[in-house]
Amino acid sequence: MTEYSVLIGRQAERDILEAVTYIQEILFQPESARRIYKAIKTQINMLSEMPQRFAVIAEEPYRSMGMRKASAENYLIFYLVNEKEKTVSIVRVLHNRREWTNLL
Repeated sequence: MTEYSVLIGRQAERDILEAVTYIQEILFQPESARRIYKAIKTQINMLSEMPQRFAVIAEEPYRSMGMRKASAENYLIFYLVNEKEKTVSIVRVLHNRREWTNLL
């Protein structure tokens, strides 16, 4: 089975940090913050194998870009697969209740 390199973009790293910080410091739920962080990181790491298992987003312009999304807890992980270089680029990590189409 081919293994892909997973690259987490700066904005995606900021998204994760902001989510965990909000849950920990504003909602005062440090255990939830740790659980969500671990779930997001686990799902991201799993994308190193068979990243195509999640469908391309149907809406344009994301379909043309080949943007895909996976989920972890209440968060959506948006990413692109580069078959030639065998890489997965994590673009954003957003709460599933956010209007993500305007944030990508």
